[in-house]
Amino acid sequence: MKELAKQIAHDSSKYINWEYCNFERNWEIISNYLSDKGEILMLLSIGKENDLSYIIVTDHNVYHTYSEKELKTVRSLSPLYTFEQPLTKESAKILTYKYIHLTLFKPKTIEDFIRTIPGSYKNGAWRQLNGFFGLYINHETERVCVYPPELE
Repeated sequence: MKELAKQIAHDSSKYINWEYCNFERNWEIISNYLSDKGEILMLLSIGKENDLSYIIVTDHNVYHTYSEKELKTVRSLSPLYTFEQPLTKESAKILTYKYIHLTLFKPKTIEDFIRTIPGSYKNGAWRQLNGFFGLYINHETERVCVYPPELE
């Protein structure tokens, strides 16, 4: 899996060249953070220049996080999706499909790709109301969140 992750990172860096984001450095920071948690970074996408939000795909989960212009550390992760089983080389192959890198600017398209792999949203009492970037509701605390809540 680590070799597949390196291939994806290499392929991503060829297609993605943001002047406002040091892609290779950010990949390394996030990858090291996740490695300490026992997860392998498989795919990293970034939002618009003014909104440095990342979608992070590991061999176990899909996360969302925000950062300043220069990523120095990972402060918090908000889960978007948890795979039923850790990804295998076969199930992770979808992350290598041709042109997936061109969809990284479209969060809904990334969600469509990810949901082809069995799994669901898991974060305590929080529930997704309309996909990764819809509302989140927690009936126990009687709260609603417009952003993915941090991992509980």
